[in-house]
Amino acid sequence: MKTKIVKIDGEFSVRLPAEMLKEAGCGDVVDVHIVESGILIVGSNVTHPRAGWARAAKLMHSRGEDNLVEKGDPYPTLSTA
Repeated sequence: MKTKIVKIDGEFSVRLPAEMLKEAGCGDVVDVHIVESGILIVGSNVTHPRAGWARAAKLMHSRGEDNLVEKGDPYPTLSTA
């Protein structure tokens, strides 16, 4: 989609259709990033692929579940708590 950049009160803005923002999962707040090919707008409520990994790794470590699995052991014993 092509759209124009408009100047409002000394700020530059891009107008996007409400339906497009809704379909993209964007709420009232977005993250804006400069990327090699331009500007990327991402909804702040969009879940990132690795969200929660650090917390899960700490929990696994606290339970002693972060050991390497040896070859030949396809079913390692893990805590069920």
